[in-house]
Amino acid sequence: MADSALTRAVRWDTVVGALLIVVVLFSFGFVDGFGNALNLSFLIGNTLPIALIALPMTLLVVAGEIDLSVASTAGLSGAVMGALWNEGLTIEMIIPLCLLLGVVCGLINGLLVTRLGLPSLAVTIGTLAAYR
Repeated sequence: MADSALTRAVRWDTVVGALLIVVVLFSFGFVDGFGNALNLSFLIGNTLPIALIALPMTLLVVAGEIDLSVASTAGLSGAVMGALWNEGLTIEMIIPLCLLLGVVCGLINGLLVTRLGLPSLAVTIGTLAAYR
C-alpha cells in the first residue's frame, strides 16, 4: 500500500504540479508585487484563454487524435459575438449563443470522426476552412 502511494507521488504530473505550487509560493514570498490584485488579474486574464483551449487539446492528443479547427471555432464564435453585439443584443444573450455555436462546431467534428469513421486530421482541416 505504501509503495503504491509513493509510486503515485512521484509520477511526472504530480511532480510538475508540486513544482508549480513551490514556484507560486516562492514568488509570493520573494517577488515584490507578485501577490497584488492587478498582477494576479493579469496572470489569470492572460493564461485563462490559453488554458481553456490547451487542456481539452491535451485530452485529444492523449487519445491519439488531433483537432486543427480549434482556433477557427474560437474565431467564428468571436466574430459572431461581435456581429450580435453590433445588432444590439445583450451580452447575457450573446454569451450562451456563442457557447452553443462552439459546442455545435465541436459536435460536428466529433460526429464526423466517431460516427462516420473519418480521420480526425482530415475532418478538422475541412472544418478549419469551413469555420473560417
